[in-house]
Amino acid sequence: MRGEQDMAWWMENNLRLVQNNMRDIDGDMDVDKLITELKDFRCNAVMVGAGGISSFYPTELEFQRPTSWLRERDLLGEIVEKCHRAGIRVIARFDFSKTHQCFFHQHPDWYYRSADGRAVPYNDTVATCVCGEYQQERALDIIEEVLKRYPVDGIFFNMFGFITWDYSGNYYGPCHCDSCRRRFSEYSGGKDLPKTEAPDEPNLKEYRAFQERVVGEVLRRIHKLVRQYGDEIALCTYHHSHVDIIRDESNSAVDRPLPFWLYNSSSNVLKVRSSWKDKIISNCVINAADLFYRFSAVPPALTRIRLYENIAAGSGLDFCIIGVFEGYPDRESVAAAKEIFRYHADHEEIYGRLSSLAKIAVLAPLSRRESQDYQGVFRALKELHILFDCLLDSRVIEEPGLLEQYTTVLVPELGGVLPEALEAAEKAGKKLILLGAVEMEPRLQEILGLVRKEKITANRAAYLSVEPETGMETLEGRGWILLDGPFACYEGWPGAMPRVERAWFGPPERCFGHRLTDAPGLLRSPKGHMLLPWRLGWLYHRLGYPEYREILRLTLAQAAPESIQLKGNLPPQVEVFWDRSGGSYLLQMLNLSGCHGVTVEEPVELSELWVELPGRFRIGDTLSGGKFTASALAKSTRVCLERLEEFAAVLLEEQ
Repeated sequence: MRGEQDMAWWMENNLRLVQNNMRDIDGDMDVDKLITELKDFRCNAVMVGAGGISSFYPTELEFQRPTSWLRERDLLGEIVEKCHRAGIRVIARFDFSKTHQCFFHQHPDWYYRSADGRAVPYNDTVATCVCGEYQQERALDIIEEVLKRYPVDGIFFNMFGFITWDYSGNYYGPCHCDSCRRRFSEYSGGKDLPKTEAPDEPNLKEYRAFQERVVGEVLRRIHKLVRQYGDEIALCTYHHSHVDIIRDESNSAVDRPLPFWLYNSSSNVLKVRSSWKDKIISNCVINAADLFYRFSAVPPALTRIRLYENIAAGSGLDFCIIGVFEGYPDRESVAAAKEIFRYHADHEEIYGRLSSLAKIAVLAPLSRRESQDYQGVFRALKELHILFDCLLDSRVIEEPGLLEQYTTVLVPELGGVLPEALEAAEKAGKKLILLGAVEMEPRLQEILGLVRKEKITANRAAYLSVEPETGMETLEGRGWILLDGPFACYEGWPGAMPRVERAWFGPPERCFGHRLTDAPGLLRSPKGHMLLPWRLGWLYHRLGYPEYREILRLTLAQAAPESIQLKGNLPPQVEVFWDRSGGSYLLQMLNLSGCHGVTVEEPVELSELWVELPGRFRIGDTLSGGKFTASALAKSTRVCLERLEEFAAVLLEEQ
């Protein structure tokens, strides 16, 4: 058993994980060739198929089928033995979301059912339900069989929880199997399951809480089982309850709505890194262009960006490919991934212990689906080179001390976060920057001393005035800016940036008659809080007009000037990271200039860049990139970079 002072291997936070998503036909794979590739990556962990839909070992359980390509071979055992000999840890991958169709008629109560009673077959599998006996009991039997036989270093579950869609993207709605009906009725005091997940669906809020209860309880039982076989076995999935490693993904899809989300890895890492101190994030960079196109990779430059963001934001590396490397038809991104893995291996002691220097916490809801408001604000802050962390609202409620290091809490979409988290931030004396504040619960209005008079939804052709005489700092070259989407009128705080009422539009001859209203688009409280009752992040995400980004900068400069720590000539296309690493400081720059529209290519070389850092520093070791120099100013240090190709990193020592 691990002592109080011992740290689990995963908490070293230096994962270089390769996931080979094994197919049945990989049952006859050449393990020695796999290990040769893993060594070439310099990876220290591999994730391989173990059990569930197919087992990659000769199972003795009647409700699990070994892949027929095993041919009496114990592939999992061979992988574990040879990887351990090579110094590579093995995480066993399970998928209990489906079984082979042969079990369906024997155990119909194991499976998902739609509201009209249909099961969900897919190829030769059928979807199971997390409330059914298979996931509740038989899955634990499968896990235990593996733990008894093999000294694996971790276990991972794919598609764990309440799954409502199939691999073709067809949506089926909440499960209505007998187990779900009975358990939800017991949980809710006799209420019916919601038929859809639409926001206005009856009983949906209770159903969401029920889902969390069920998933958390299953994971608690799995965690207890795993710990019976050792404290050094990591539990990993896409959920946060009773796990050691929270998994997420940076992936692409051919049907995904635009605009393209470039900061996927940075966002995924920050939300976990800042919200838990006893877990790590492993953000998987998916090689494939889509689930439908697993044998065609995203551009190598995009793979490198996602992997660099992983480590620069404070995580390890995680890269996934379908099947084995031998015979894979698209090798460019594999080679690109190896570059970053090797770089990390050379500097893992630096990257495993990054500590944030941010003064701003961006508050986000606990959801894998990021809102456009959140993405727009995230992008704006990155392009402004303003340091920030992301905190999950539920974690702030559970552990208010997470707010301690920050002076300011920024909320991209007020209606999307839990009001209890904002109450905790206000109680802790943090300045609040509330964006998208169209909806606000009455108790929060009371705490803040605000009253919402009305919500205006007819804003097509309306504006916000940013003229200096309306109380807004000068926005160079602009008088009015476009207002679209909902707008709320509040009273209780002094305001600026008033709404310009829409007027006639159509033929030029009739485009006049606008009226300046007294409804402010920016309100300032006596305590220093700021509120924007319109969707700045959503507008910036959709339109990309720099004036929205500039309004965010001006708002922060007024409310929280201490949060704007970095100055310089870096263009918006440079993502900058500034953290403490042990007794040193780490400055990193990632060149995103190769991204234009939906195309990601090699970046354009940038030269003569400089950034001014608070404090006095001298140049330490250069980890990557060109030549760095430092010059002392009165209370800061100017660090210059002669040339930025793709990525540059330097250690700075405090003077």
